Amino acid sequence: MEPLPLSDESSSTSGAGTTTTLEIEIEGAQRLLQLRTDLVDGSYDVLLDGQLIHAEARMIRPGILSLLVNGHAYRCLLDESAEETSVQLEGRRYLFRAEDLRSLSTRRKKHSPTGGIQTIKAPMPGRIIRVLVGAGEHVVAQQALVAIEAMKMQNELKASRAGKVIEVRIEAGATVRAGETLVRIES
Repeated sequence: MEPLPLSDESSSTSGAGTTTTLEIEIEGAQRLLQLRTDLVDGSYDVLLDGQLIHAEARMIRPGILSLLVNGHAYRCLLDESAEETSVQLEGRRYLFRAEDLRSLSTRRKKHSPTGGIQTIKAPMPGRIIRVLVGAGEHVVAQQALVAIEAMKMQNELKASRAGKVIEVRIEAGATVRAGETLVRIES
């Protein structure tokens, strides 16, 4: 597995690593993120709102990321679509958006409303235990949508923001693959 490449027009190189500064939005909150990669071992030092975090990231296969953050291992499902970008981690889905701080279009977008289609995908292979919503229903942020069982553990997948369910692609008892679309919600 190769370290994840860092490429961004707001990057600067000094010494052995590259530093990238981004303004990101996580779950609707604006955060300042600085990444410094060590080109020797592929690890990252992350400064998130001033808090130092040491991380290593490896792309296992497209869309599946292995993270080691402050000594704790995580498996993440990256979900990038035309409408939004999210990471599924430990059964929870986090929307995020990264912006180049120098971009004029970025500063203009800050004041536009967030909306579009939320696509809820299976974070891991498993079996659907319960489908908790139906097409046409309105949901609130963090409302449980689907219960999935994987490796004898149940996880609830939740809406990241309020909206209307426009499609449910699965039913209870179905077996799903990692990354398979389960529910779509219009915000």
